[in-house]
Amino acid sequence: MIHSTTRLSPPLLRRVGLAWAVGALAALFLVPPGPSRAPAQQPAKPPPKGPAQGLVFPVPGTITSETTNRLKALLKAPLNNYKTAGALGRFVLVLDMNPGGLRAESKNFGACWDLAEHLLTLRNDVAGLETVAFVHGEVKFHSVLPVLACKNIAMSDSPETRLGPVVPPTEPLPPVHAAAYEQVLKKSGEKTANALRRMFKPADGSTIGYSFEQARPLDVCEQAPYNTLEEVLNAYRLPRAGTRRSLDRIVCWRIPVEGEVTRRLQGRVQRSVERALRARANVLVFEVSCFAGESQNAQELGAYLAHLNDKRGESPVETIAYVTREARNTAAFVALGCGKIVMQRPPPEANEDETEADRKGAHLGDFEDYLNKHPSLADLNKEREALARRPGAAPLKLIELELAHAQRVLELEKTIGKNLADAARDKGYPALLAEGLADRHDEIRYVPAKSAFLSSKDADERKADWDAGKTIKPAGKYLTLTARQAKEFGVATDLVKDFDELCEIEGIPRGDVRTPGSDWLEGLGDFLRNPWVSVLLVMVGITCLILELKMPGVGLPGVISAICFVLFFWSQSQLNGQIIWLAVLLFLLGLILIGLEVFVLPGFGVAGISGILLVLCGLGLAASREWPSSSADWVRLGQKIGPFGLSLLGALVSVAVIVRYLPHIPVLNRLMHRPDEAAEGAEEALDNPGHAELAALLGAIGVAATPLRPAGKTQFGDSFVDVVAEGGYIMPGARVQVVEVEGNRVVVKEV
Repeated sequence: MIHSTTRLSPPLLRRVGLAWAVGALAALFLVPPGPSRAPAQQPAKPPPKGPAQGLVFPVPGTITSETTNRLKALLKAPLNNYKTAGALGRFVLVLDMNPGGLRAESKNFGACWDLAEHLLTLRNDVAGLETVAFVHGEVKFHSVLPVLACKNIAMSDSPETRLGPVVPPTEPLPPVHAAAYEQVLKKSGEKTANALRRMFKPADGSTIGYSFEQARPLDVCEQAPYNTLEEVLNAYRLPRAGTRRSLDRIVCWRIPVEGEVTRRLQGRVQRSVERALRARANVLVFEVSCFAGESQNAQELGAYLAHLNDKRGESPVETIAYVTREARNTAAFVALGCGKIVMQRPPPEANEDETEADRKGAHLGDFEDYLNKHPSLADLNKEREALARRPGAAPLKLIELELAHAQRVLELEKTIGKNLADAARDKGYPALLAEGLADRHDEIRYVPAKSAFLSSKDADERKADWDAGKTIKPAGKYLTLTARQAKEFGVATDLVKDFDELCEIEGIPRGDVRTPGSDWLEGLGDFLRNPWVSVLLVMVGITCLILELKMPGVGLPGVISAICFVLFFWSQSQLNGQIIWLAVLLFLLGLILIGLEVFVLPGFGVAGISGILLVLCGLGLAASREWPSSSADWVRLGQKIGPFGLSLLGALVSVAVIVRYLPHIPVLNRLMHRPDEAAEGAEEALDNPGHAELAALLGAIGVAATPLRPAGKTQFGDSFVDVVAEGGYIMPGARVQVVEVEGNRVVVKEV
């Protein structure tokens, strides 16, 4: 090998050095700027390498040592995954300095410096990491320190937004604190550093805070305003699903959502959430193992979870859906209502291919069997099955039923698919994927280069993207997302083996997780819904109601009756939902008609019979699941009413026994009004006078000798006459006047 050496003359060296200097200056001025130096009014432009990985952390208004510890714990697993993958792409860490619009004004220098120092360390140690401080409110005092430690500052141009000051001009910053700020400012250019020093070093006798319009010319923040977190996520190409993680002290509750989705399950979950919020929980993990049931109940539960933070102001709660392997179909509503979805991955087994492993893991979807057997199709499906088994069944009738079934399934697909899409859109999940879970008609493709989902409806308009995409749901089939697909498409943030691994990833101390425990209200509801207990409640309620009408003024039977009926309708409302209000209205209308018959329309006629029937219908409807829509439903309603009819008969027998024996039972006989001596004499008086004498009483005034309820005896001179009161109960001794005489029937009113 021949080596040659060339000696460069000093002039040549000078020319080479000059060329290197010119090249360096050109590189500085010609290289396109990063996100923090984007052109005015244009969003920041991250490197075009697809969507970034990342997280959003709402920073508490008062930063403590727990804040940094929580950040370290939560970043551990995502950064390890990022590094394991070879640190490909970008990892964006967004600090939301004003979550919920609250002010950031921490005066704890030590805690703020710990957070800032950790952010600086991350910037140095993790390749491809970008830190962004999102300032959309007032940030002052030492809360400014972690903002300055971030690589980029995204500010809102709203009037409330202001960064700084760190100290008022009358309180100079201690030298140790000033040294920490200077260390942070080493990452900034001279122009920007001089501007930032104005926040903690008085100039012209004052320290200042910067609005967006003041900060932008000084290169303190990005050149484009960012007024919402959504704009920040769009600019940095971060996924919407499950990016937010709280840095507050963790108070975590684990709430199971298991079994069939019914009104009962919905009520149980909501009561558990309310208990957790009263205990100041800020992280709720919903262990989703539910399925089937009524899609309306699932949608309402998902909407309830989605809007938990609407009225919580400065104390938002983080919601995490832990989707287990048992979750199916309607569980998607619950999962999409949470801010983050974590799915249970399949257990690893030897010699098992990816398809088989996916089948054993958690899923989102699986609606085909559910839609074909939807609760609203129960009667139609029974009729189809019965007709199919019948020998010689009319083929045209069978075809008609099949067409009716297909039409009803199509309507359900549209309704449930739209509801799923709305739920996903509300929480930032891909709406097209959510709709495809319950809508089989359109093909869906995924375009990896743009991280976009396209429907076959978009094929003509975006033909190039459509041709470049890969099919994830063919037309004519429902979409079911495996855990791996959910993670790939940005629906799920993590896949975990079990709940313990979820706690590790989320930085939640496993031993501090609380569970709701037993729900005594639910146990009481189960007991009261027992058919025998329900019948007993109704019988006691009717018995006490009749006794209250027969013994006015006592009050105790009326109270017992009210308690019995309230318990009955409350226990049934946990299952029946909105139909309970119709049942209550029918029951009350029946009572009103019975009251009119007893107090206003003496005798027994249409009002009384109608009232009894309405009371029984209200009770039967409360005990059933729905308003009858077929002959079979009416038969079931009749079967529900039957036991309550027996309750009514039992109540009448009980009243007869009580009225017969209660006056002779010591102590208990005090519950009844005892007539005075005049009344006793009236009870022993002779029979009423003849018809002619009764007719002569029209307009006469007498005195009630016994309580008129509405029937009783009234004294006219020396005679006692059986009368009926007009308008209700009249106390003994009241003056009454005869207003009507019809045969032996004498009607009086109080005067």
